Amino acid sequence: MTSSLPYIFSTLKGTKHKENWDELLIIEEDKFSIFAVFDGVSSAKAGKEGPDISKHYIQENYKKYLNGNFEVRKLMFDLNQHLVNLDLDEPYSTYCLVIFTKASNTFYYSWLGDSRIYYITNQYIRQLTEDDSFSENIISKYLGDATLRLSDFREFKEIKESGHLLLCTDGFYKIFETNKLVFFETFINNSSANLNNLNKQIDSLIKGKNLDDSTFIFLK
Repeated sequence: MTSSLPYIFSTLKGTKHKENWDELLIIEEDKFSIFAVFDGVSSAKAGKEGPDISKHYIQENYKKYLNGNFEVRKLMFDLNQHLVNLDLDEPYSTYCLVIFTKASNTFYYSWLGDSRIYYITNQYIRQLTEDDSFSENIISKYLGDATLRLSDFREFKEIKESGHLLLCTDGFYKIFETNKLVFFETFINNSSANLNNLNKQIDSLIKGKNLDDSTFIFLK
C-alpha cells in the first residue's frame, strides 16, 4: 500500500529584488514523490535561467534515473553537464532535493551549495545538509560548474519515521534560523491541522522580512 505525503510550499520574491530567481519542483508518481528547490546564484550572469532550466531538465528526464534503482547522484551530475553544455554564461544555481518512496517510508536526498534540508520532530530540528560555502556570501559548489565530478554530488537515504522535512533556500532559512523557536512551534503545533492555514502562517513569518528570494517546501 502506498500513500502520498501531505505538503505545503511557497516562494516569495526578495524585497530588494526585481525578480524571483528561486524555483521549486514537485512531482507525484504512484510509488514516489520528488521535491526540490533551486536558488539562482545572484552574482552569476545567467543565475535566473539556471534554476528554471534545472527544474525542466528533471521534469523531462527523471524517469531514466528513478526506474527501479534510484540514481539520484547520476541524475544531478547529468543535469550539471546539461547546464555546462548550454550556450549560456554562468547558469549557476544551488539546489536541494528529496525523493520520498511511498511504500517504504524512506527518502533519498541530495544538495549542492547553500540550500538546505531540515528534519523536524516534536523534540528537535536537525539540519541534514551542510553548506558548500567559504563564507556566508560565497558558495564553493553550485550547478553549472564545469569542474564538478560525479563524486561531488551526494546521495543519502534515511527512514522518514514520524518527523517532517523542510527544504528551503537561503532567503527562507536566514529568517528561520533567527526565529527558530517560533517556526518550530508553528510547524509542530499546526502540522496536523489545516495545511492551508499553516501555509499562510509560515508565509506571514517571512513576507516583507526576506531581503532575498525565499522558497520552502514542508513535507508533513
